[in-house]
Amino acid sequence: MKTFVYFGTKPVAHSKGLYCYSLDLESGEMELVGTTAAENCAFLSVHPSKRILYTLANVKEAEKGQNGGLAAYRINLETGALSHINTVSCPTVSPSHVQVDRIGANVFGANYNSSYAITYPVREDGGLGEYSDIQKYEGSGPNEKRQECSHPHSVFTSPDNRFALVSDLGTDTVHVYENDTLNHKLVPSAFGHIKTAPGAGPRHLAFHPSGRFVYVLNEMASTLGVYDYDSSTGALRETQVIDTLPADYDEIRWAAEVLVSPDGRFVYSSNRGHESIAIFSVDPATGKLTAIDHEPTRGVQPRNFNIDPTGRWLIAANMDSDNCELFRIDPVSGKLTHTRSLEIPACARVAFL
Repeated sequence: MKTFVYFGTKPVAHSKGLYCYSLDLESGEMELVGTTAAENCAFLSVHPSKRILYTLANVKEAEKGQNGGLAAYRINLETGALSHINTVSCPTVSPSHVQVDRIGANVFGANYNSSYAITYPVREDGGLGEYSDIQKYEGSGPNEKRQECSHPHSVFTSPDNRFALVSDLGTDTVHVYENDTLNHKLVPSAFGHIKTAPGAGPRHLAFHPSGRFVYVLNEMASTLGVYDYDSSTGALRETQVIDTLPADYDEIRWAAEVLVSPDGRFVYSSNRGHESIAIFSVDPATGKLTAIDHEPTRGVQPRNFNIDPTGRWLIAANMDSDNCELFRIDPVSGKLTHTRSLEIPACARVAFL
């Protein structure tokens, strides 16, 4: 009962790029398997076959200077080792987020700095073709420092892979698209989009395993929006907004990640500044949340965390303190118990195989 865990890091001098550890799913023992030299692999996404890993990448071209891109790596299922398949470029600087869809047909990049979402077709060998679609965004929000223009932060597909949702922090918007896997494009849906509260700044989102609810994490407000989801149309209807921070906390608000436990009973989100994981229970009938606890991440800036597919373990990546922390998840209460620490430089993403 072991699996591999991949850690993507920011491009800093003391990082070796991609780190691979084995995780014993019974004991929680972790062991470094190896590293792979990679530049700016700050976000990762695993193909549904578990055989390909997609990462952010830097692409150097003699005439264009340094452009952003995405890279594909083949995973050795016996050893966890990675072998590079190919790297493709983006029109401008590197995206901030990469996500493969549910059937491994399309890979999406969200470009925070250049205000677009980009689609790449997946080749038969798992590598990436040249980009096939770009959705460009315009607009702004009330926060002049953070919302001076559109800032798409992520792309996630629905459980049935029919729709793709793009969270735009700069315009307080979540756009809903049809995911065209034949032509490798995002097609605007009949539903269109939703608007969050002004200045909320939607960053990431997570679908409930039932496919009935969506949880939208608002970075700047540090809130979670709960939405009913219509799988036939992609329509979203807000039913609740809940704070991710304790009621008496009045300092930095900078939420980063949201995930639903595999059994659908709990929702977790990370708070930078407060340096914690917020834990919520889920009402199975309505999807609404009740705050349970806040677990310290034992580091600085938990930009990302992830839950293993069995739902037993959570790993939080503290990017600014060069440490990742492993927690055991209580299956009854959803609370976290700290078990061990890993030293990983500038870790920004955790991905389980």
